[in-house]
Amino acid sequence: MSQRFPANEAVPGHLQMLEEQLHQLQGKDLPFEWKGQNDALFGPYPALLHSPNVTPSFWGMAKVTFSPDSVKPRNRELAVLGMLSVISAPYVRHAHHLIALEHGITDEQYSTGLKGTVPEDLKWEGKMAYRLGNVLADLKGPLADEV
Repeated sequence: MSQRFPANEAVPGHLQMLEEQLHQLQGKDLPFEWKGQNDALFGPYPALLHSPNVTPSFWGMAKVTFSPDSVKPRNRELAVLGMLSVISAPYVRHAHHLIALEHGITDEQYSTGLKGTVPEDLKWEGKMAYRLGNVLADLKGPLADEV
């Protein structure tokens, strides 16, 4: 099967830059697979190689989102889980499940959250992070004050 955005046709140096950015965000050992055989890329990464105007903004947003000074990593993953209870994004679900495990979210909590139910045993702020991700994923108007 041919790839829509082959890595070998990307702007020279972008594959290496992409890998460096991923490791900068996630550390030396990535918790998820992003590259397969023959540099076949998964998730959003193939398109990023061929979108040099979008790539800097993507990494800027990712750095802010993954910064511990911005959102606590566990709460970030709970918000992503809340979002995934509304939308279908298989690669995001897979990758962020592995990241969530690293931040103490159990398989059972993840499975429960994917069904649209706030996982048990969360502190107040974790419940609010999950709820916010859940609400924002389907919001079609102003955010209600009670959220």
